[in-house]
Amino acid sequence: MKTKPIVWLSLCLLFCKVGFTQTNSPNVSPIKIGDKVPDYPLTNLLNYPSPAVKLNGFNNKILILDFWNFTCSACIGSWPKLLKLQKEFQDQVQIVLVNTEQSDTNKVKDFVRKREKAFGYKMDLLMANGDKQLRVLFPHYSLPHVVWVDKSGTVKYITGGPELNELTIRKTIANDNMNLVTKTDERVSADFSKPLFINGNGVGADNGANAIFTSIINPYSADIPTYAGFYTNDHLSYGYISNHSILAMIRVLWGGEWHEWAADKTPVSFPAAKTVIEMNDSTKIINSKDGSRSSRYTIQLRIAKNVSVENLQKKMLADLEQYFGFTTLKEKRTKKCLILSRNKHPLTIYQNGKKRDVITKFKLDINNVSVPQLLNLLGSRLASFNVNLGRYPIIDETNFTGLLGTINFDGSNMEDINLVSQMLSKHGLEFSLQEREVDVLVIRDNDNL
Repeated sequence: MKTKPIVWLSLCLLFCKVGFTQTNSPNVSPIKIGDKVPDYPLTNLLNYPSPAVKLNGFNNKILILDFWNFTCSACIGSWPKLLKLQKEFQDQVQIVLVNTEQSDTNKVKDFVRKREKAFGYKMDLLMANGDKQLRVLFPHYSLPHVVWVDKSGTVKYITGGPELNELTIRKTIANDNMNLVTKTDERVSADFSKPLFINGNGVGADNGANAIFTSIINPYSADIPTYAGFYTNDHLSYGYISNHSILAMIRVLWGGEWHEWAADKTPVSFPAAKTVIEMNDSTKIINSKDGSRSSRYTIQLRIAKNVSVENLQKKMLADLEQYFGFTTLKEKRTKKCLILSRNKHPLTIYQNGKKRDVITKFKLDINNVSVPQLLNLLGSRLASFNVNLGRYPIIDETNFTGLLGTINFDGSNMEDINLVSQMLSKHGLEFSLQEREVDVLVIRDNDNL
């Protein structure tokens, strides 16, 4: 896919690279924060009464060197701001626009006139042009690049463009020490086809610790457990579903409910019986029948701020849909359902004792559980006991919002829903197979991908 020109223009507005090879010079050497500026002249000047002025010759003013070139839109866009700042602080500050690439002052004048005409301002800031030695004195790779020199001639800060504002100038005048981010401009090798800032790839190589937003989809890995969870606090939110099929991930992300286990939130999956796949090839989202792990993946979303679990789920789902080429939505459909309802017997209501939620192929033992919790257990188990039963959504029509007490029976065949219904009958509950209109989750091919 070709990059559209407007994308490149947008990038240039934010960050313009300038080619730079630091050359050795017998006259100058790089200046760092804390160094005194040398007795070095700025030449080829515009908007200044003399043809040259030395770096340390601004009469006890704060000197701000703002490096720019013709291609740095962010630099040029800041000119109205800089004109205002120079006028406001003219007795205490001198701003100098430094263009080390263009020594032809007529070309610079022509460039400036066009901007003046287009944007309606008069550019009268001091400009120094064409001295490549200033690139050796103040090494930089990208623009904007701003060097702050205090009244004593000492380099105080080296920053990007956003730090050059009224507040920072006032604090510099007052000699208040500020914790400004230093623009180091180190040339570090980076492979932009691989994840940045991990395993030495890029500035810092902090292994992603400082990333504020990451979304990762990886193939199956035996090095991590199969799990799913969500976590949020004031400073960090993340969701993860590891070593699941895409279908299982979709059901987790549409589940909506979750339980708390320690700090993490463990989700309840959307019922399989309410999930409909309408794809030409569904094999790419379900578990591989040959037992391989090729159809399982891990997704993780990490955001360095507070985000709700619901929004984490939406973003993770959108990433899966975009990469794997499907869409998901809820629709109303009429389906045969297993209806859990009340009968003439009284309900077995919770009295005391610990929570129990055991359902096996031949045993049901519950206590201190709600009806929705019981149905979640049955829904997750019935499909494994009996494929046909797993096709029916389970609907609660008991209108009971309390907790169920001890319901226990052994030796029953959980594959036989009629037998299970008989066992539940004496506890005030029964199953029946009836049609209902229910919300179903539909998974379809995305024809736009």
